[in-house]
Amino acid sequence: MGQLRLRLLGEFSAAGMAGGSIELATRKGRGLLAILALAPGQSVTRERLAFLLWSDHGETQARSSLRQTLTVLRKELGEGVLASDDERVQLHDTTSDVSDFIRLASAAGQHELRHAVELWTGELLADSAIHEEAFADWLAGERARLCEMLQQAIVRLMPLESGDARIALGKRLVALDPLREASHVALMQAYAESGDRAQALAAYVAARDVLKAELGVAPGRELEALRTNLLGQGNPSGPEAARQAIKAAVAVLPFVNLSADASRQYLSDGITEDLISLLGRFSDVRVVSHNPAVHKAANGDGGEIMREMGAHFIVRGAARASDTRLVVSCQLIDGASAAVLWSERYDRPATDVLAVIEDVAVRIVTALGSRLVSAGATLASRKAAHSWSAYDHFLKGRELCNAGKEWQAEPFFAKAVEIDPGFALAHAWCAFGFLGQFWKTGALEKLVQAHASAEEALRRDINEPMSHHAAGATLNYMLLYDLSESHFQRAMSLNPLDVHIQGHYAHLLLNKGLLAEALAVVTSTLARDPYPPVWMQYVRGKILFYLGEFHAAIRAIESSNWNSYRTHAHLAAAHAHLHHSKEARRQIEAMYSMHPAVTIEEIKVTSGFADHGMLDLLLDGLRRAGLKD
Repeated sequence: MGQLRLRLLGEFSAAGMAGGSIELATRKGRGLLAILALAPGQSVTRERLAFLLWSDHGETQARSSLRQTLTVLRKELGEGVLASDDERVQLHDTTSDVSDFIRLASAAGQHELRHAVELWTGELLADSAIHEEAFADWLAGERARLCEMLQQAIVRLMPLESGDARIALGKRLVALDPLREASHVALMQAYAESGDRAQALAAYVAARDVLKAELGVAPGRELEALRTNLLGQGNPSGPEAARQAIKAAVAVLPFVNLSADASRQYLSDGITEDLISLLGRFSDVRVVSHNPAVHKAANGDGGEIMREMGAHFIVRGAARASDTRLVVSCQLIDGASAAVLWSERYDRPATDVLAVIEDVAVRIVTALGSRLVSAGATLASRKAAHSWSAYDHFLKGRELCNAGKEWQAEPFFAKAVEIDPGFALAHAWCAFGFLGQFWKTGALEKLVQAHASAEEALRRDINEPMSHHAAGATLNYMLLYDLSESHFQRAMSLNPLDVHIQGHYAHLLLNKGLLAEALAVVTSTLARDPYPPVWMQYVRGKILFYLGEFHAAIRAIESSNWNSYRTHAHLAAAHAHLHHSKEARRQIEAMYSMHPAVTIEEIKVTSGFADHGMLDLLLDGLRRAGLKD
């Protein structure tokens, strides 16, 4: 812990290194510390501080009041906490409950999320009213941002809890925003899971009444569907009712490679990934996959997987392939009873691999039958590869992308589309191969090639989610945010659970300056899929960097093992802001080794940020680290 510890949630307090309370004489002194503590790098310009805290004073008087407040604070806090020059004021060796809350609320583990929720003892600066319009606007924005993070943390924590603990979280979620319908649904489901159907229905009545009184609207489709299920004659109560009232959760276990050639593991992995992607297109199915429980329980009992993953049904399979034949076996198992609901064995020409995967997906959803909430789920037919050789090259390229080696993958995708020019999915992934080369080298011609591949993918199959995903990703780097947004929305509507789409959409939100929204997308994706593409942690690290959480940013970026000159750029800037001069310089040298001609000007031109403050934070760190203009 640093020299100063601030409590900003609920009642304000400050404590020194030894834990002794520090009394602050003025509310504006408290407000000034809060502004600094929440700012990126805990550093703010004098001009902004004067504006926020003395906006109704003239400029000269405001600056004079700021100087006086800083003088008083230095006496109250002691030496070494506040530093300033003619332009900026900065906190040193200071921690706060807010910084801890942001870090913990962005985690995926049950323990961290519990701690984040426990830290919330009230809204930001609940007891520190400052009658300045500019400060009030700043405080309202920060309160809204932090409250949204709390809600998202509770949403992710609830499925990990049970019984009274889950119900208490549901009540808290409703109290935070009584007009948020999804919160009422979560509370009803918590009651239903505990077996208390009466309380679940009472929660519905409360939701209906508040929505009518405050908004003049009736409950939405999801609330009504849950109520109908709970009231339905012959419907079971308790946990079974809740399971049927929500989407059917299907855990897809990794397909086993039965080929004599162990190097064909990429085929089994590819079948697993494609099946997950196709199931994700059915609106009534929630796919859970890549969870640690999947890997450790692949040969375990269904009950264990249900408990650890929240899955109702389990898909197991195996694949054996030669150059000409493909044999796939698959089972759909009820997770609670271990009963086999459907099984099939396919022995087909190797060229039929995508048709087999699509047939498996349709059979699984058909087998679930009445267990789904609504009928009429449809699957947009994928334009499959017509050549086994093309699909084989495609799988090898995608395996490299999933390992964070996109720049090495492009030749495999290029070969796939050379063999089969109509293979839309390969065109889409080829765009990411070129993007990988752009990320690694900064060569703009690679971005142009990526965009051309994405356009070709759309031309070949406009209903393929990855075609829109590729278009959205390339347009983001071309700074065409509105067009990028439209393609991402289309991709997510076609496949809502694809982690690659979610990760790149978070990067678009980051570039637009919507940091809280970007962090929420990444965090929820990591909570659902703890084994995402390696670059996902890099995106999370970048978001944390621009939120001023430099220590957390470094940990996230380093854990990604994603190697590009931009990775080293963010590590260099983060270390520079933390005054780690030697490590910052080492990262700059790593940048030069990958891109010898890189300059501050190039970073500035290619950054793509809509928020100039974010760009300034990066460039300032890079200059401190020693990058040349």
